[in-house]
Amino acid sequence: MINNTFLTLTLQDLMDKIMITSEVVLEIWYSFALDKPKQKVSIPQDDWISALKALHHEKNLKAKTYVAGFFNGDIKIFDGKDKDHTELTHLTRVHENQITDLLYLKSEVLEGRKFVISSSEQPYPDLKILEVSDKNKVKVIASVAEDLSDQVNGWNVLAQNPITNEC
Repeated sequence: MINNTFLTLTLQDLMDKIMITSEVVLEIWYSFALDKPKQKVSIPQDDWISALKALHHEKNLKAKTYVAGFFNGDIKIFDGKDKDHTELTHLTRVHENQITDLLYLKSEVLEGRKFVISSSEQPYPDLKILEVSDKNKVKVIASVAEDLSDQVNGWNVLAQNPITNEC
């Protein structure tokens, strides 16, 4: 770094860019470059992932599991504790088309129960709430009526909606 500017060009090109001459004393600050990210895990899937969310705790604990939504409407829950990221459960065709967003939360108010909220857009807008049991069994406990889904043109950004302890 020279004069608070990262050196990404040649030294002469940078001097020309920040308009300094060779008569000026330069202070050059150097830091070691970071290594390129290395792939740790590869989990082949049958379809493209359209949404990925870690478990959200109201107590702000570190997430150990995460959920993936797919373009074909499937939902899978994975265990992030182990190196292999084991698939805990797989729900097929929860939605008729692409899952646009997910929320995965654990509610301490509701005795530590876990929920997945998933949504899809047109042409088949849908919003579903699923409960995840301790044995990773998942069941749909609520779904928004089709006429309401059509009126709002589907849901696509669940993460912007606040989650409170009131629910």
